[in-house]
Amino acid sequence: MTPVVRAVETKTVQKIAAELRDLTKRARKGQLKPGDYTGGTCTISNLGMFGVSSLFAILNPPQSCILGFGYHRTEACWCANRELWSNR
Repeated sequence: MTPVVRAVETKTVQKIAAELRDLTKRARKGQLKPGDYTGGTCTISNLGMFGVSSLFAILNPPQSCILGFGYHRTEACWCANRELWSNR
């Protein structure tokens, strides 16, 4: 279940954050109504905080896109020109 923040283009970042806190609180209490989690256009999922490094995001129709993030790790690697690059 993914709560929907509506008309984000008309809201400040602070207003969106406050609305997300409210939706999260109500979701944890099982108090969301169908209008709170239906009719979204795009989903953004961040699972990096749970140690997830990669994921296959599943699109829920009728949404048009989903963007999933995992955690970022720093590792050393050799570039094509044989230089060591440590922020891959």
